[in-house]
Amino acid sequence: NNGVTVGKSFGSNSNDSACVIWKNGVPQTLYSSADLDGCDVSDINDSEAVSGWSVVKAFNKYHAIKWQSGNWFDLGVLENGVISKGYSINNFGVVAGYSTILDEEHAVSGSGPFDDLGTLSPGRRSWAISINDFGRVAGDANTSGFLGRHAFFWDGSMHDLGTLPGY
Repeated sequence: NNGVTVGKSFGSNSNDSACVIWKNGVPQTLYSSADLDGCDVSDINDSEAVSGWSVVKAFNKYHAIKWQSGNWFDLGVLENGVISKGYSINNFGVVAGYSTILDEEHAVSGSGPFDDLGTLSPGRRSWAISINDFGRVAGDANTSGFLGRHAFFWDGSMHDLGTLPGY
């Protein structure tokens, strides 16, 4: 990303923080908005669009956020969902992460609204960790209710990649 990185900067009080983008070693705040409370950032693409999450005050819940060209975009949640987080962004601005849905967590991808990538049945949780420029997603998911985590690959359907021997 041409020497550009993102992260979180803390003030003297650990509750005082800002999401920042560093260009040429100089930090700049990603946003200034009365509509958001706090933030976390996770990834940046070649166009300097950033994925992460923030508490959206209108909902008082974490929502996946995309920051681009000085603006922020609430990517929302799945239907019947409450919380979402964005972990990765590709060069087309598509974000991958997860959203709650009822009492489950599902891997998601999209630019808003999110597409539900599902879970490894009968598991009830999955998290998209990375997305490439072809829209293919890698992550991990429970394989039995809330237990038994396996890696997965998604290319239109979820494929169980299993675990390393002994795990």
